[in-house]
Amino acid sequence: MDDLREASFPFPIADTDSGPSLEYTRDEVTLRFVDYTEMPRQVTFDDVASIRISSIDADPRDLLDDRTYIVDNSSLIGRLTEVGEIVNPDDYTHQIVCFNETGQFLEIVYRRMVAGV
Repeated sequence: MDDLREASFPFPIADTDSGPSLEYTRDEVTLRFVDYTEMPRQVTFDDVASIRISSIDADPRDLLDDRTYIVDNSSLIGRLTEVGEIVNPDDYTHQIVCFNETGQFLEIVYRRMVAGV
């Protein structure tokens, strides 16, 4: 399972000038950063079932550090469904957002993403 494919993101994530920063409130996560054009950016993920931040270098997948991915056939969504955290797995997206400036990535399972700013 876990088929990675490159995906679009509402804003460029390569060479961020500051951030990323996360705000987590109940089942909502807001990601903020300043992009390479010095524009502040904000993306809110609703109905978050899982969130992880990790080092790109420590991950066994071949992630490029300035890309965004969707995980198709996600084993994580499968596990979350098995334990009852997710009821309708087809409603959820498993996404990985890599930030090359920090060498880290955000891995998140959510129902809806809303871009702001």
